[in-house]
Amino acid sequence: KPVFGIFADWRFSEHFHLGGSFLPLAGRGAEGITPVPTGDPTIDAQTTGGTMARNLGYIEFPVLLRWAPQRETGFRIGVGPSFGFITSANDRYEATTPSGAPYVLERDIGDEVPGLDLGLAADVEWRLTMFAIGARYTHGLTNLRQEGTPDAVHTRTLTGTGRVYLGRQRAKAPPAEAAPPE
Repeated sequence: KPVFGIFADWRFSEHFHLGGSFLPLAGRGAEGITPVPTGDPTIDAQTTGGTMARNLGYIEFPVLLRWAPQRETGFRIGVGPSFGFITSANDRYEATTPSGAPYVLERDIGDEVPGLDLGLAADVEWRLTMFAIGARYTHGLTNLRQEGTPDAVHTRTLTGTGRVYLGRQRAKAPPAEAAPPE
């Protein structure tokens, strides 16, 4: 799933800074999973033994404390909470009618999952002068299980990032000492 957003950093010491993101397009999903019962015996009979895909739309706000051995470039590692607001949720079933004809059933499940998916995120990043390449793993803590399913469901997401800096501020040079008067 593609992810798009805005990233910002706030440096509060030589080696530590907060990294925040606003990701209005941050989808999650899974394919080839066992179908969840719909509650409709006619549909459930047709989807049993098939597969299902789940798609979740998110607006995500990760906030990470990052450590950087060098101030401007190089390696960084971070950890912190991620707040994911679920904006849409649907299940897509590959099904077969009683006569054997294949069809696709899509069901909106937005009212069956929580609206907030709280998670823990960890990332690693390599910064160059004007861009950065990184990876972030987010481990969902919120149980997204639907009623009628026995097992807990949590999101697990690995996201690769490429960032280009816009409006980046350089570190300020120390003030020069004034020459003594003659």
